[in-house]
Amino acid sequence: MITKSNFLVVLLQAASTVRVHDREFPVQFGTDRIPIGHVDELAVVQPYDFYEQYVVASRPLLIRGVMKGTTPIERWSDNYLTSEHGDVSVDVDLTKTEKRGSSSMEVKLSEFLTWYRKKEVYLISTLPDSLQMEFPLPGCLSCEGFRNRMQDFVLWFSSGGSRSTLHFDNVENLYCQMDGSKRWIFVDPVNGSRYIPLDHPEGHYCGVNVSDVDYDKYPSLKNVPFWTADLNSGDCLYVPLNSWWHQVTSSNSRNMAVNIWWAPTKHNSHKNSFSCKDIKPGDSTMLSDLTFTPGEWIRFNLLQLAEKYGGKLNYTTMHRMVVHEHTGEHLVSRDSFVALDENGDGTVDTHELFRMSAEGVHKSVQNVMVGAMNINGKAQVPLKDSLEEKYTKDSDFSNSNIKEDL
Repeated sequence: MITKSNFLVVLLQAASTVRVHDREFPVQFGTDRIPIGHVDELAVVQPYDFYEQYVVASRPLLIRGVMKGTTPIERWSDNYLTSEHGDVSVDVDLTKTEKRGSSSMEVKLSEFLTWYRKKEVYLISTLPDSLQMEFPLPGCLSCEGFRNRMQDFVLWFSSGGSRSTLHFDNVENLYCQMDGSKRWIFVDPVNGSRYIPLDHPEGHYCGVNVSDVDYDKYPSLKNVPFWTADLNSGDCLYVPLNSWWHQVTSSNSRNMAVNIWWAPTKHNSHKNSFSCKDIKPGDSTMLSDLTFTPGEWIRFNLLQLAEKYGGKLNYTTMHRMVVHEHTGEHLVSRDSFVALDENGDGTVDTHELFRMSAEGVHKSVQNVMVGAMNINGKAQVPLKDSLEEKYTKDSDFSNSNIKEDL
């Protein structure tokens, strides 16, 4: 029997796959169809409930208003940032539409604040130490299992209108909006990921132009079902790793966010050891109180690679597959492989990877930065945008030259 509610579901699913033909204007990804659902929303979630119901289950979650009343929300105006933190250095991309490998430069935060509203630039940089001292750890991450596996805290800051690629992450992510808003489009891994071509496995993204979708080149995208989440100032969004594809678009206004990356806290082949003890009610931890443990993220990736090859890796496979994300450099040397091969049998298995310290695991891949390693054996092809081409042509590519154009 077709009930009223069943009919509505059928109607929404049908509408979500309708394509309007003969368009004479660009179509942004996710705007020409109706979403099949929205990400779960809560106002409050306890840390262990967050872990069990969302992290373990790999389900995105929007936590409304969790950052309201904090210093970043109340005080991080341009004037305040200039006067109190203007001397810190930050990295700035020379585009607001994500292009993997595009040019960036390092400037003082005060300098960025003088021209970012007028230019196509996007500050994407590890949150400076002085700002970490003012940013409280959201309560849902207060378990030791989260606190002991931190990888990076990243500041995202622009005048608005930024767009990401369609991609997925290989690290756990809590993304907190400080100013402005963002529309997140998620693709359900069970029902939707098969429609997305992974034509850039080295960077975990699809090469489609999200600002002008080419359905002739990517015909399967016209059938992809998707979910949405609208992130406003004070909200935080949990983005699971390796499962939910997503694409993010900023509102056309001052837009600032900080995301917290931590290494995965579970692994399929070993008993979960996640801990959530000794949490003090009302205890205020700042991001500056936490220490990065990049070896835990490296460990997780190497474990994934080992599972792909039956639980054991020989030197040839490890050397070939573990590369620098941007340069293609092979990160595992003969010496570092021997250090990992605890029993000397010529292979590195999952037990050996688990037993080695996080520091030892990190050292085995030349202490590569988090996010700058992949296990696909390929590097991203560097792109040349107009500013870089202009200055490298005369071997005079420098921050000062770019700033003149800005």
